[in-house]
Amino acid sequence: MFKKLIAAAFGVIFAVLLAVSPGANAADNPFIESGDAKLTQGDYYGAIADYSRAIELNPEDADAYYNRGNAKSELGDYDSAIADYDRVIAIKPDDADAYNNRGNAKSKLGDHDGAEMDFKRALKLDPALEDR
Repeated sequence: MFKKLIAAAFGVIFAVLLAVSPGANAADNPFIESGDAKLTQGDYYGAIADYSRAIELNPEDADAYYNRGNAKSELGDYDSAIADYDRVIAIKPDDADAYNNRGNAKSKLGDHDGAEMDFKRALKLDPALEDR
């Protein structure tokens, strides 16, 4: 019994270390998968909760911030979405999609100058965005 308890404890510790390791990606964090499913189903509040848990496990997970920002945008919480896109850009300064989505959120808030700057930066990073 004691050996099973020790083995289970090591399994949990390993899973947590894997989730917070600098090289961890979305596939390593079960909350990303769950959040993605909820986002696709339109459960934006559930998706935000899952992405927030993913961020607790790995505060440098740009995908979790990006997707949480998308869910917040869907709910019309543009200020919070912008904060999440800001965090994505701080982690991955060349993320064209984050600039594009932040521009969309700024536009919804009436910050057309800020939106235009973000759209220009997004296009500079990824000219293919113009065709989307």
